[in-house]
Amino acid sequence: MKVISKGLVLLFLIIIFTGCSKHIPLTVESDPPGAYIYLDGEFKGITPKVITYHYNPSINPMEIAHEKKLRLSKKGYRSKEVTISILNSIMSEKKKIVLESK
Repeated sequence: MKVISKGLVLLFLIIIFTGCSKHIPLTVESDPPGAYIYLDGEFKGITPKVITYHYNPSINPMEIAHEKKLRLSKKGYRSKEVTISILNSIMSEKKKIVLESK
């Protein structure tokens, strides 16, 4: 039943996002704040910050299911990397990552 529900949500979102390029916001926070944000290796700013996915369903409608690497780093703390997806970002618009001190 959960597989069917997730499939229907994915199909619904693909239909909604079909067409022109979309910008999907994701709020990235860290504990402590002031960590550098990298999305797939590209610097995006310093926490807390709203970053955006640039998603074009007319080029690749299945991109919504692709995963991206979100990495936070801060001097004196261990870097932390998590895997996120556009679909998860739509469902939960905020990501808070706790960094451990070295």
